[in-house]
Amino acid sequence: MKVRAFLALAMLLIAAVPASNITLPNGWQLAPISGRVATVGNFPQGLALSPDGKHLAVVEGGYLPPAVRILSTATLATERVVALKGAFGRPVWLDDTSVLVPGANQNAVVRIDTVTGNTSLLATGARTWPVAIAITPAATMLASANDQSGTVSLRTLTNPTSLPTVIPVGSHPADLAFSGQRLFVALRGGNAIAIVNVRTYAQHRIAVAGHPCAITTTTTQLLVLPCDGTQLVRFSLSTLAPEASIPLDVTHRGILGAEPIPNALAVSPAGIIYVSLAGRNAVARVARDGHVSLIPAGWYPTGVALSASQLFVSIGNGNHAPPSNPQFDPIHRKYAGYTASSLNGAVAAIDLRTVEQHQSANTDAAINGYAHLTSAYRHSIDSPIRAHGPLHHVIYIIKENRSYDQVLGDLAGADGDAALAYFGAAVTPNQHALETQYGIFDRFSVDSRVSADGHNWTDAAIANDYVERFWPANYAGRRNAYDFQDAHAPDVPANGYLWDAAARAHITYRDYGEDVDPRTPQGLVTVKFPALLGHVDPHYVGWDLNYSDLNREAEWQREFNGFVTHHTLPQLEIVYLPNDHTMATKAGALSPRSYVATNDLALGHLVAAVSHSPYWKSTAIFVVEDDAQNGPDHVSDQRSTLYVASPYARGGLDHHAYDQASVLHTIEIILGLSPLTLNDRVAPPLYAAFTAQPLAKPYNALANRFSLHERNTAQTPGARRSARIDWSRPDAADPSILNAILARLSRLQK
Repeated sequence: MKVRAFLALAMLLIAAVPASNITLPNGWQLAPISGRVATVGNFPQGLALSPDGKHLAVVEGGYLPPAVRILSTATLATERVVALKGAFGRPVWLDDTSVLVPGANQNAVVRIDTVTGNTSLLATGARTWPVAIAITPAATMLASANDQSGTVSLRTLTNPTSLPTVIPVGSHPADLAFSGQRLFVALRGGNAIAIVNVRTYAQHRIAVAGHPCAITTTTTQLLVLPCDGTQLVRFSLSTLAPEASIPLDVTHRGILGAEPIPNALAVSPAGIIYVSLAGRNAVARVARDGHVSLIPAGWYPTGVALSASQLFVSIGNGNHAPPSNPQFDPIHRKYAGYTASSLNGAVAAIDLRTVEQHQSANTDAAINGYAHLTSAYRHSIDSPIRAHGPLHHVIYIIKENRSYDQVLGDLAGADGDAALAYFGAAVTPNQHALETQYGIFDRFSVDSRVSADGHNWTDAAIANDYVERFWPANYAGRRNAYDFQDAHAPDVPANGYLWDAAARAHITYRDYGEDVDPRTPQGLVTVKFPALLGHVDPHYVGWDLNYSDLNREAEWQREFNGFVTHHTLPQLEIVYLPNDHTMATKAGALSPRSYVATNDLALGHLVAAVSHSPYWKSTAIFVVEDDAQNGPDHVSDQRSTLYVASPYARGGLDHHAYDQASVLHTIEIILGLSPLTLNDRVAPPLYAAFTAQPLAKPYNALANRFSLHERNTAQTPGARRSARIDWSRPDAADPSILNAILARLSRLQK
């Protein structure tokens, strides 16, 4: 897959401007510390300062074609952009004009001459996918951590044509550091640090929980960051015994699920440690005595570097929230671009004297401005959204990839653009009726960008650093392993998923298709997630676009009827209805509108079945999309649909800003579950969407108005491109191609 890049734009000098306040889709209000900020390319993964202190190298490793950008430290102006075929992680300078970069899908380390822009490759071995590098102090040896192969590649830099020595170390090596004859390797997947003797290749390891992802050494210590932990861990270099664990979450210390996602660190000559906290949009300053203070940085910091007077921070999502969907040009009605393309990052330069002045003034609550969320969303004492209230059953339905305008843009009285409603009321009569009858939510946003992080956000209220760093390469076709819902890989967040919370609370729960594995030859589905074992319907099919959502709903209803008969309905049901993903215009497949109409009818049948049952009076149904990537929207590329159905639903137009974490928080309150993360802990529950007195009006499913049987032909626009798409899992298709096909079809059929 190839993505066109506008390299001429990338070569423009980037003006450094003061940081400004921004509001994120989840309502958090960031106020980055005053300093110079430069906009850079797509999702910067890390940065490093040249030995002479005059230049910064920044690795741009997002969805768009990767590159290394060289910035002037004096002005933050771009001096050079070097386009690469693959790049990941943090660069390392060899000297003032030569920088090394992990080459990821190139299976090599890339050496860049920053004066000429010329590049050369230092091979790491076949199918290695290097993500981090380190060199010895004398720059005689280079090591790379290879994510795909679980190895480290060692080579001499004095003979660059020599072959590397490839050493197996364990699952998902993420970072490394030299100290004498030892190479320390952080094993993100193995929850350990491997220590390799670089002469004998003998190795042993020490256990570190929380998916260690960043390490460095000082003269006396090994410093380790667990990305899914809350602490900086210090080990003695001489004995390898742990010396201290320093809590990095100064506001929510000790609260389960409050992990700040520490993902990079740098140490000053004075021994002060700076840690980027992606989940807190901040940098932690750790003093020599262990005191921790927080520095507001920007939306999802990914790396830190230090000069004598400045702290430099790479910021993955930049210092702005895109105000509109880049897929939609409201003037020319053009669909170009893709939500992942909008993740333009930033580099901030912060004066260390300013840091000293602010070091005791900030908490993560102040930095992220979320206090107003809970204070603004009060509930009355008789609200049905409470533990042990009238609602004690929840059905949580997850669908695939639609924006608000694409489905509900034609809904009267709400903030929609009817011109964008390709799947409007004629295709989705039940979704329109549910909004009209139980509540219209035109300010609901997903926290995700794509399905890889989307199912993590819908199931766990977070996508951890492994997911956030790796999914852009997958979606750009530079990485094949889709391991973002993998149960045993480092994508698993520290506090687990909604079903883990249900298991901890000892409530009954049942899963239908969400995060299940493909069917066995016997036609049964299986699961890898421990807490789902024994809690799935083995006959309910998960992802398979050749299987109808109507069949899924019929299987769900078969079990539901049994629960009604025996009075045993689980308190929580998670139901997956993926047909609205569509197979674009693949010849022989259902047309996109038939797919969405099928999905709509299945949803209508499910809600009707519950509403005409004895369980209606105690049930709340919530319906979300995992992301909004495959549709245009005139408000935001993260605005999506939310449906609520319950006898306690207030109805009417609700302009409150909710997100996926709000839905999870509401579910948790009803069922008495502990929040999974800080995101859902502070997210506003849907109090305003419910009333104390039940209306008790059941829902009657509407018949489809659009054919459920329309199929694409070989002559349907985009059929050839659709035939080449991989439909084996969510988003295996190139989303930009899929969006282009649907956009063209929308224009032709309107």
